[in-house]
Amino acid sequence: RYIKKLILADELKHYEELPSRRELALQLSINPNTVQKAYKQLEDEGIIKTISNVRSVVIVNEKILEKLRSEMIEETMTSGLDFQQTIVWLTKLWNT
Repeated sequence: RYIKKLILADELKHYEELPSRRELALQLSINPNTVQKAYKQLEDEGIIKTISNVRSVVIVNEKILEKLRSEMIEETMTSGLDFQQTIVWLTKLWNT
């Protein structure tokens, strides 16, 4: 989710190199195995590419961006808001 949000916020660009698994684990204070699993999932989804088992880079294109936007919208919409709260939330977003 962290990497996906950075991509959507345009803070990670196409082919930008990601921190190593250990570096990111230290930055986020999580287990390196968790980062490894996340990187593997992102790679399976086509969002990152690992080059020669040395470095990983972000892959950003319109298809990926649309997929990430849809995921974030779905995640937000299924977060327990009722219909009326959803309409209020969408109206606020639409007007900003």
